[in-house]
Amino acid sequence: MTDTLCGPEALRPAQTECPHCRCCTAALCERGRTCVTGCVGAVDAEHVAIVAACPCTQPTVRGTSAWRLDQVRIVRHAVDHPMAAESERVLRALLGEESVTPSPLVLLTLREWEYVTDEGGVLRITDRGRRYLAARDEPRFASQLVVESIDRKSRTARVRVDDWRGGEVTVLLDQLIGETDLRPSQLPGRVLRALVNVTATEADDVVLMNVRVAEPLPDAWIAGLPAGVGTAVGGAR
Repeated sequence: MTDTLCGPEALRPAQTECPHCRCCTAALCERGRTCVTGCVGAVDAEHVAIVAACPCTQPTVRGTSAWRLDQVRIVRHAVDHPMAAESERVLRALLGEESVTPSPLVLLTLREWEYVTDEGGVLRITDRGRRYLAARDEPRFASQLVVESIDRKSRTARVRVDDWRGGEVTVLLDQLIGETDLRPSQLPGRVLRALVNVTATEADDVVLMNVRVAEPLPDAWIAGLPAGVGTAVGGAR
């Protein structure tokens, strides 16, 4: 731990050092894992430079809010605005550990998106690059969702995805708010719809796209259904 104002000895009462980095306290990294900007989002302006490179909360650290946001960003890139065919061809060649020499423009594109890295003069695909290709290949289906609960502290929500075999996934609360225009208090129990990669094997690999509030069923459709069924199927009325 450094002797900076961010250090545990500078705080009152003294804080426990983070066991995984030298720039933060354990409490700071815990908060940083729930910020889409990492530890930077959990400190004041004068300490930003100290924690900016914290290894505990980078977008490459699986399970952090910064990582979840990064997954959404990559999937949207792959589905909505894919790279040129030549850039994808090079990325797939690297995935297959083939020898390839990309053009300067292609290499610039792959580096800007951090889909490749140069290790000792050898070009290699990154986890981000692998996620991009997975998003290009995996099928996505319109699926019904139910928001089971929200956690305001971690800014996440537990969502049941009807068409995913694992059932529940964790998503960013701000994604649901931003895409549905609902307030946090309106989300628990709400029925939504989204495009989902339902073939994902891990919950963290399920990424929702185009989240929308499910339209309620017409009154004529639900007149003969048991009480509450229309709301559960079609959304809040």
